[in-house]
Amino acid sequence: MNPWLRYAPWLAAATAILLGLVGVLHYRDAYHALQARIAAAVADPARPDADKERDAMRKPAETVAFAGVKPGMVVGELGPGRGYYTRLLAKAVGPKGKVYAVITAAQAARPGVLDGLNALAAAYPNIKVMTVEYATMTLPEKADLFWTTENYHDFHNG
Repeated sequence: MNPWLRYAPWLAAATAILLGLVGVLHYRDAYHALQARIAAAVADPARPDADKERDAMRKPAETVAFAGVKPGMVVGELGPGRGYYTRLLAKAVGPKGKVYAVITAAQAARPGVLDGLNALAAAYPNIKVMTVEYATMTLPEKADLFWTTENYHDFHNG
């Protein structure tokens, strides 16, 4: 019997531990990079002052991180209102991701809503505005996440 075979279990265990540590370090680095991307989205000087004033109550960095938003994701945002989270989501998913700002015709008819969302789409090329009826809605591609915030009353009110 080869004398080195007695070390095989120890070598296998050491290799498994080493691979585990590499995985943990990779996860940690990816997590910190994501946190930095979300923090940069919240700190974006292009965000309106009215949005920044809401940050203390809405806790956008924590909310976006908790939802698991990552670069490259496709997000369908139902009832984005005036785009408080739309902007943040667009920055968080980055240029390889996409945010579909999905509104109904009734929502689009509210003063300033469609103009505001179209202005956001012009400023952030990864935002696409879609006017749909929720009951028959489809997106041009599979979404990784559907998002809505403080809108449940809007669904009831049409």
